[in-house]
Amino acid sequence: MTLRQEKINSLLKELAGSFIKRNILSGAIVTATRAEIFSNLRSAKVFISVFPEDKEKDILGLLKNKEGEFRDFINPRLKIRFLPKVSFEIDNEIKMERHIEELLKKTAA
Repeated sequence: MTLRQEKINSLLKELAGSFIKRNILSGAIVTATRAEIFSNLRSAKVFISVFPEDKEKDILGLLKNKEGEFRDFINPRLKIRFLPKVSFEIDNEIKMERHIEELLKKTAA
């Protein structure tokens, strides 16, 4: 991954967090955990974590419906030639980390 991609990923994550805080009022805790822009800089994924987990589908549906609004939100703030098409995904790496920690705690006890 290039330095430029890393900078864009960091900025996208920050912007997604701001967008979520302003637009998603659901009673759940929603966090933008990371962003990944593809090498062509035309597509990106923003990964989110939702607590409680039973609201993940609802939140993801809300965010998928607001992808156009998110593009409008990032357009003046992201200074790149082509505005990437951004999609939101649940961050399964966070879930896997929690699961591994639980297993480690059980084996240590």
